[in-house]
Amino acid sequence: MRIVDEMGNVMALIEDVVKPMLRPHKLGYFQFRVMEMLYHNEDLRIGDLTFGTHTTGGNMTVILRKLSKAGLISRVVDPDDARAFNIILTQKGESLFEKLYPMYLKHLEEKLSPLVRSEREELGRLLNKIMEPPVKMPTKRKPGRNRKA
Repeated sequence: MRIVDEMGNVMALIEDVVKPMLRPHKLGYFQFRVMEMLYHNEDLRIGDLTFGTHTTGGNMTVILRKLSKAGLISRVVDPDDARAFNIILTQKGESLFEKLYPMYLKHLEEKLSPLVRSEREELGRLLNKIMEPPVKMPTKRKPGRNRKA
C-alpha cells in the first residue's frame, strides 16, 4: 500500500532531520525517544519503554545500556514492587533533554510547516483513527513535579 510507504517515509524524514542534532551528543533517535518518554512519564519499566517506542526487547536492552553508560538514566527499585525496576532520567539526562527538546520541536515544526493548522489537526485525527483503539502509555508522574508537556 502506498500510504504505508508514505508513512514510513515521513518517519524516516523525521529521523533524518533530528539525527544531526543528536549526533554531537552521541544519541540515536530511539535513545532520544526513550529520554522523552522518561521525561514526561517518569519511572517507567523496560516493558513500558519497549511498548511506547514500538521496538523489540533486545533493541531496548541495547538502548538502555548506552544511555546508562553515558550517565543519562539509572535503574531504581520500584517502590510498589521490589522485584521490579523503574528506569529514570538522571540529572544529567534531564538537563540534556531540556537542552535538546526545544530544538527537536523546532525541527518538527519546520517539517510540518507546509500544513496549515486545520490540516495538522486532521492529520492527527486520521492517524489516531488508524491507531484505534489508541495506544495509551502508562503514566506514573511523581507528585509535586511540574513537567512541561
